[in-house]
Amino acid sequence: MKKLAIFYRDRINQAAILYIQNNLYSVLGEYVDITNYYLNEMGESEVIQADAYLVLYEGMLGYLVRHIGDFSKVVVIGRSIQKQYLQQVREIPGGTDVLVINDSR
Repeated sequence: MKKLAIFYRDRINQAAILYIQNNLYSVLGEYVDITNYYLNEMGESEVIQADAYLVLYEGMLGYLVRHIGDFSKVVVIGRSIQKQYLQQVREIPGGTDVLVINDSR
């Protein structure tokens, strides 16, 4: 089982937090254990250990310098492909297995 750490600014929008968590569980199911972390509640010396770290905004990365040891495991999640990554997506060779998540209803 892989450990996923998801970082949020705070707990204010629990509906959105649960929606993201439930979507990840619906796709990854029994393969992951998800723990939510809130930047406004983290201690200065708290270090988080996980197989992958998910953040909602690139702007959160600066706050995590003291809390994450390996930034190569950080994924900025979003609901669409950002323009800056479009070329990388186009360069994926044909026949490559790719996980695409569509959470629209």
